[in-house]
Amino acid sequence: MDSETGEPLERSEIVKGYKLEGDQYVILDNEELKSLQVESSRILDLEAFVDRASVDPIYMDAPYYIYPEKVGLEAYHVIAEAMAAEKKAAIGRIVLSTREHPVLVEPRGGGLMMFLLRTADEVRSAEYV
Repeated sequence: MDSETGEPLERSEIVKGYKLEGDQYVILDNEELKSLQVESSRILDLEAFVDRASVDPIYMDAPYYIYPEKVGLEAYHVIAEAMAAEKKAAIGRIVLSTREHPVLVEPRGGGLMMFLLRTADEVRSAEYV
């Protein structure tokens, strides 16, 4: 629907863009949008180790078991055991389905589990009456 006239729009009349100021927009065509997409990779980029207790579970979303390539199996187990012994988790990023996600990696049952993390703006504050 046209926001000014209320009339239905044809699909060919709909564009994607980003609002700047006032009535100014940057319009993106399909080729530009495709060039902006990040390709999925199997690389997990860990940025910091934190105390596991310092991460509020409300931010944790979809869990994934993660496994190494066969050549990294021994190092994988050493890292998982060290994280468990120190009660640490790792914070990092991964690209899944052309979108970068913040993640938490924690030891789980002798291996590692990755959780996609919600950002602060995705979590509503509790408003108990």
